[in-house]
Amino acid sequence: PEEVIYDLALPASLFADSLRELPDGAYVLIQKPMGEDMNQAREILEICRSKGLRAAINCQLRFAPFVLAARSLID
Repeated sequence: PEEVIYDLALPASLFADSLRELPDGAYVLIQKPMGEDMNQAREILEICRSKGLRAAINCQLRFAPFVLAARSLID
């Protein structure tokens, strides 16, 4: 279905092959890091662009308001 968001919770070494299998134009959340090195990150970016994927990299909530508040309390 069009409203599916694919969450790639895989080792970075499997991202490129997995992205190639997704439907063109799909929504995808890629767990960080975006590849194991710069070449792998560039390959992932190229696949996303060529397939028209609407992709984002997960930041693991490090800047979420409740995490910032907790960090402030701890400090």
